[in-house]
Amino acid sequence: TFYHWPDVYHSWWDFDTLPTVNKMDPAFVRYIITDEDSVLAHWLRLGADGYRLDVADELPDEFIKLLRDRIKALKPDALLLGEVWEDASNKCAYG
Repeated sequence: TFYHWPDVYHSWWDFDTLPTVNKMDPAFVRYIITDEDSVLAHWLRLGADGYRLDVADELPDEFIKLLRDRIKALKPDALLLGEVWEDASNKCAYG
C-alpha cells in the first residue's frame, strides 16, 4: 500500500527496505516458490541446502506449507528452519 507514490509505502515495522507484500498473491507465490525459475528453485539449484525464515510466525501458514512442499519436491534433504521471537511452544511443525 502506497501512502505517497512512489517512495512512501507500508513496510514491516516501518523499515523502508522491507516493503509489505501480500504473501499469498499468486504472482508473488509463483515468483518466490512455484515457477521453474523461482527464487527458491534458483538457489537450491546453485547448491543451497535450505532456507531460514526470519520471524516465521508472521508468515501465513499456507505460504510456509507451499514453501516446504516445493523445497522437499526439489531437494528432499533440504532444511526449512523458521525463527520465532516469542514462545514457540504453541507453534506447529510441518513435518
